[in-house]
Order: sequence, then C-alpha cells, then structure tokens
Amino acid sequence: MTDEHTGTMTDPSGRAAKPLCIVCKSTINAGAKKCLKCGARQDWLRFLDVGNTSLSLFIAAISVLALGADNIVRLLDWFADKELADFSVQIARAHPTAVTLTIDNDGPGSVAFAGTVLCDVYQTATERELNVPSSDDPKRYFTSRYPKPQEVVARTVFLYGDEEHAEIFTPGTFKQITLPFKDISKQLFSLHDLKALSEVKSNCSTFYHHENGALDAFADSISVVDVPWFAMDQEDVRAAFAAWDARVQRKN
Repeated sequence: MTDEHTGTMTDPSGRAAKPLCIVCKSTINAGAKKCLKCGARQDWLRFLDVGNTSLSLFIAAISVLALGADNIVRLLDWFADKELADFSVQIARAHPTAVTLTIDNDGPGSVAFAGTVLCDVYQTATERELNVPSSDDPKRYFTSRYPKPQEVVARTVFLYGDEEHAEIFTPGTFKQITLPFKDISKQLFSLHDLKALSEVKSNCSTFYHHENGALDAFADSISVVDVPWFAMDQEDVRAAFAAWDARVQRKN
C-alpha cells in the first residue's frame, strides 16, 4: 500500500517501508536527494529547472551580493578602463580675441589636449540689437539675449590656440586656460536652416585623446553674455575680418 499524502509505501502490518520517487514512483532510500532510476531530485532543488552551469552562476551571484557594497564597487571598478578619463570642458568666457576654458579631469586616465578650439559663431550686424534693458534699472543697465534667426547676418568660425598650447591633463586637474585668437574662416549659412529656431546659439568645440588612444570631443554653447562681442560692428571682429580679407587678396 502507498500513502497518497506522503508517497510512502507501507507493508500489510502498517509499518513504514521505503519512500517512493516523486516522479517515477520507484522505491528510494529514506532521505535520498536523488532517484537512482530516473535521476529526479527529491529536495527543493527540483523546483529550479536549471543546469549545473546556470546553478553555479546563480550561486556566484549570491556570493557577490554577500560581499557588501564596498566590494561590489571594487569589483565594478575592475572592469573599468583605467585609461579613460572622466573629462569635461566648459566655456568660461568667449571673446573675439581669446577663449577661456574650465578644465576638469576626474580621472582615472589622463587626456591629451591638442591646444586648439573652434567656435562656430552666428553673428548679428550690431551689438546693440542684442541688448535688453535690465528689469532692476532699465535706464542704466542692460542684459543680453541670443539672436533670432532673422537677425543673423553672418556665420564665422573663430579659431583659438595652436600646437604651442597643447597640454596633458592628468587626473585631478581642475583649472582654467586661455587660448588666444588665431584666425577666422567665413562660412556659408541659410536662414532657411535657422527659421525653426526661437533663438540661435553659437558653440565651441575641440577634440582630445584618452590614454588608450580613444578620440573624444566636447561642445559647449557661448554664453548669452558673450555673444554680443561677436557682432559685426565690434572693433575686434572688424579687425579679424580685415586681416582675413587682406590675406585672401594677397593669395589672389
């Protein structure tokens, strides 16, 4: 006879005999964890339909979690590229005569900076049209704004710095560097490409290399405070254009 609740076979006298396999119903030894006939497990592991490899990975994952947060961080850090830098650049100030960058390298790798920055600038005819009276004292003080598409009359790339300003920024570097104006390049533009914008921003960018040779880039917008300095009526802008025109004439 077999007890339908316990799966245990009993003899006619009612004494317990050997238990049965939960799968094939063959007799197994008391306390056996696996049936020798069909191979089915008799303990809680029967509910995990995984192979030995998957089970090993599962146990390994549990072991990692047991290491604690600090050890997990160290384990993740082991996979990180030690030659890649957490590197950022921001435009602290942009002017036709120079650009100042805020450099921040949080490591772990160093960065090779080529020493040059390109600023793609959309210009208005005058600086005055970008002035906005201050809400505090509109008769004495002014703030500024970005130009509207219909106010843009020129697009010029300003080049700053050269190979003499190339530098290696090691981990922990936080500083500002100033690159002098080098040259300009007049660019074609279409108002059609700008008409969907509510305001037109100008941007600066450059490339740099990580220790492992990976090429990376940064781009940042010129502050609304600095944009009016690039208007076509500004003395430094006129001087840059005059030098460019003279150079073109000499080549022709």
